[in-house]
Amino acid sequence: MPKKRMRKIISSLVFIIILCACVVVVAKPSSQEVAEAIKQAVPKGYAIENTISKTDEISINDIIIRYGLAKTGDSKPYYGYQCDLVSKSKDDTLTVEITSFYKEQDAAHALSFFSDGYAKYLSGLDQSLKQIKRSEEKTDSGTYKYLDYTMDEIQKRTTAFVKYNYLIVLSYPLGIQKDAEAFTTALYEKLQQASVADAKSTSRPYMETTFSPSCFSETTDTVEITVIVYYSENYTGKKPLDSFVLTDKKTGKTVKSLPFGTGQGVFTVSHNDKNATSYEYTVSCGDFTEDIVIPVLDAYVETEKNIINGIVYNGIAADGVETLKIRVVLSGMNKGVLDILQPETGKIISHGLFQRKKIKNPGEIMEFEYVPPKYVQGDLKKETFMGEELYYVTVPLRFTYTPDNGIPVELATEIKVYRPPVLFVSGKDLPDKEEQGLLDFLKEKRYTVFRHSESSADEALEIMNERLSSYLKDLKDRMTGSGIKITCFDTISFGFGGLITRSYIASPMYRNDIRKCILIAVPNHGLKESDIKNSHQWSGFGDVLKKQLTYDSDFLNKLNDGEAYGEHINAMVQYANLSSYSGKPGFMEGDGVIPLWSAYLNGTVNKTYWQLAHSRSFADHTPSLLYTEEVYNDILGYLSEDIAPGRLFHMKAILYKSEGEVSLTGKENTALLTEDDNPYPLSIADRVTTGEGRAVVHIYLDSVLVSEIFLDKHSEYVIGDYCEGIVYGSLEEGKAYIRNKSKKTRNILFFEGDAGTYKSSLQNSECLLETGKEPAVSCYAGTVFYALHELDMTGDLKSVSKGQKAIVESGLTTETDEEPFRKDSFFKKSMKDRFYPVKFYIVDTIKELARYVMETGNLSGMFKHNRRLLIPIALGLLLIAVTFILLTNRKIRFFLFVAAIVAAAIFIVMKIKG
Repeated sequence: MPKKRMRKIISSLVFIIILCACVVVVAKPSSQEVAEAIKQAVPKGYAIENTISKTDEISINDIIIRYGLAKTGDSKPYYGYQCDLVSKSKDDTLTVEITSFYKEQDAAHALSFFSDGYAKYLSGLDQSLKQIKRSEEKTDSGTYKYLDYTMDEIQKRTTAFVKYNYLIVLSYPLGIQKDAEAFTTALYEKLQQASVADAKSTSRPYMETTFSPSCFSETTDTVEITVIVYYSENYTGKKPLDSFVLTDKKTGKTVKSLPFGTGQGVFTVSHNDKNATSYEYTVSCGDFTEDIVIPVLDAYVETEKNIINGIVYNGIAADGVETLKIRVVLSGMNKGVLDILQPETGKIISHGLFQRKKIKNPGEIMEFEYVPPKYVQGDLKKETFMGEELYYVTVPLRFTYTPDNGIPVELATEIKVYRPPVLFVSGKDLPDKEEQGLLDFLKEKRYTVFRHSESSADEALEIMNERLSSYLKDLKDRMTGSGIKITCFDTISFGFGGLITRSYIASPMYRNDIRKCILIAVPNHGLKESDIKNSHQWSGFGDVLKKQLTYDSDFLNKLNDGEAYGEHINAMVQYANLSSYSGKPGFMEGDGVIPLWSAYLNGTVNKTYWQLAHSRSFADHTPSLLYTEEVYNDILGYLSEDIAPGRLFHMKAILYKSEGEVSLTGKENTALLTEDDNPYPLSIADRVTTGEGRAVVHIYLDSVLVSEIFLDKHSEYVIGDYCEGIVYGSLEEGKAYIRNKSKKTRNILFFEGDAGTYKSSLQNSECLLETGKEPAVSCYAGTVFYALHELDMTGDLKSVSKGQKAIVESGLTTETDEEPFRKDSFFKKSMKDRFYPVKFYIVDTIKELARYVMETGNLSGMFKHNRRLLIPIALGLLLIAVTFILLTNRKIRFFLFVAAIVAAAIFIVMKIKG
């Protein structure tokens, strides 16, 4: 096809599309099209007869289309209430009256007066009609008004709605309500499909008044008022069409008079009163009159008010939650363009599907939202509040409104965007003024820090979190009362102050007012009873608090319930958990007060510092957590950007294999295990004891096998906890061959000797631990480390290389045995043993997915903390897709069918034999 012809076709198509779009937007249905729409919409069983009795009306049986003009200046618009006369005293007649207006706003105006006007009309028809029930319904298609009443003992309803420039009124008895509703719906749809013509084609005389521009901006501005009378030759009014008269409505004086001439007049008026907010005029010609109000532009910006006390918010906290409502008031004008000028800090968003920079013909009141950034940076100013310095940046909010007079008006206000305050929460376990260094550091970095120190040492933690709740509410109320909109605060909690904060977040009193929960040296899982009794740190504490701080207490079990699935933390709060390993002689595995296994909190960002003590007063001159620049900088980083969700780790221990006399001692009972019990799930602190038997224990992390522990005869092994990439365990007696299979996870095993408790560290290595009078460490793969736990000051452990055996108390090193006990037949791996970790990974991952969904129902939280659970979903979807693809092949489909029958037959035969 020639290019020239192709261009013509494309141009024609584009022209037709544009023409159709213009017609649909601009034009309205003609009277004849409305009559046709009614004919098509009338329900079955209703007779239709086309007879035109007057030039003004088209009568279709009981359905009347009346073309009328709203009387100018009349507060009750014209309806032509004859439609109900036809149906009076009838119980099977549906009547319709459609009044045509020249302007759609006139039709909407008429609808607003409908209920009062029609109710009055009905009362005039029937003096006994006293009770008329009025109702209104708003739908996507518009507003529907209803009147329910009883006339001549017949229950009736009258419905009114607007479509285009038509007011449509239907009256019907409730006995035919279904037919009437079907007719209403059909009529609305038919009107939408009607072809179009100008509604002014009725040739009825009318006067149209317009003015431009739509407002005054400054004094001396002028506005032109144009008046046109259409179809003057058809005019039959009482007053002659001899002149156009412009009258000041307030004073009643004539401003100017113009001869009628060709039926068009133009008046020019000016803004000469600087105190005026609007100018009101009346234009008249013959029987026609119309009122005009020309506003004086008075546009301004206002910010949201506190609905409780009416105080205007002049500031907002950048807490990642709150937004500030903004109203741009344009004094009733909407002919112009409103430009949104985005600020450098934060952003202004408009309501609606699309975010617009320019809004054409905005409404009288435009509402926007200011969204502050999550974190405020830059040159901060300060002001004093409750004895502390609040830091903020000033943000101008600017708009430009250009009315149709072309003179732009700048609209502006400014607000303060604050850094949300940081609340430091502590208890009696924090020595006096220990936190001052951290607080001074944060203040130097322009963070506002308030302190909430819990002085009680005997009350329950639930009571303490009530006090924290009250403190936060009072702080928020004071800030909002001073014009600062805020919801969330950031918290830093030390020691058991972290348990107070966590307890508050998990309580019914929580008001979603904490954004960040930064924990430092918190006993999240409590302490051993002996550690609480023997440490001077807890000597002044009462029995109630000591009981709650004890490992496995009811308080801590409730607080940490659902830890394997992230249910112990709030998904809307960002957590960071800081702890330390001190390395000081005589210290436990932690900072000297809080062990690592207690501080570790699954599902949060955990960070462990090396050789830092719990506090300065506890550790003399040893560096402590709250006096360390690295800790300060990490906390500053957590406060200045989002804290990513932490990983959820699932550690599981299984007695995979047992032979002979093997028993299990748990919290409540002792069980003698047999080979039929294998594999057997183990819990933390369970004790596996082998008499004349032997056992294999598997340690799984996220369903992946990370450690195998082979227990020889007369051995005793205690299952430990997991924290910070470390799997803990304790060999109380006997021999254990440990195989660590992970490069990312370490095994820390404690084993007993005459000199005390030793510990061994394995990472991707294998070793044999022997207890008794000559505790020894033999290395068979990789490198193994060991040290006497009580004397481990620096963590510089002694190493044992592959092929070496070290007698730990004497330090002597020899060669390892060529045939260690793990190579006996019991420990030799079969094909089943090699396949089991793969089977466990698949089955346990699917079980975890199902359990997580059943217990929490929080899929988004699951994928946020542990994405490995996506694997069964992805594999399942892939398997379904492959199955569907295979089933499209007839041969494969037949083969699968036969295979299924054979498998079912084999299963039945096996069951019968069994």
